[in-house]
Amino acid sequence: MKLILYMAQSLNGFIAKEDDSTPWSNESWESYSKICSKYPAIIVGRTTFNLIQEDPSEWESIGNPFVVVLSSKPLNLSGGFISVSSPEEAVNVLESRGFESAIVGGGSKCNTSFLNAGLINELVVDVEAQLFKTGVPFVDPLMLQEDLGLDLKSVDKISPRLVQLRYSIN
Repeated sequence: MKLILYMAQSLNGFIAKEDDSTPWSNESWESYSKICSKYPAIIVGRTTFNLIQEDPSEWESIGNPFVVVLSSKPLNLSGGFISVSSPEEAVNVLESRGFESAIVGGGSKCNTSFLNAGLINELVVDVEAQLFKTGVPFVDPLMLQEDLGLDLKSVDKISPRLVQLRYSIN
């Protein structure tokens, strides 16, 4: 299964502010929506899922994907949403349903879990021209099991305030 970890972040590596707000530009959301809509499934952590559920039209803007929620606590979900407790279980669920690829869309603990499991094929990072004083890091440094080397595949300037970086993991 091909898994692409795709996130927006500030220049100093935060995917959200401390209050979980994500003040990204319209260009960033359009870029995210465009790429996510190409994939029939997305995997997110519980916090990210809860935040998106506050505005369910966001699922529609990314193509109404099949959603797998990674959570250490069981969740009672229905209607195109399923809860799993590990990255491996997420992959098994998706493969058993015939999916060949998916986006891993955050947050920090979810990203770190998938990287630790060695399941990510590619990282796509939209870097916004912002600096947050504090926030939620791209990966949880306390959970990351080892340093990971990346190879830069491409750099695209989306707008004067947004650049997209693509990496493979070596």
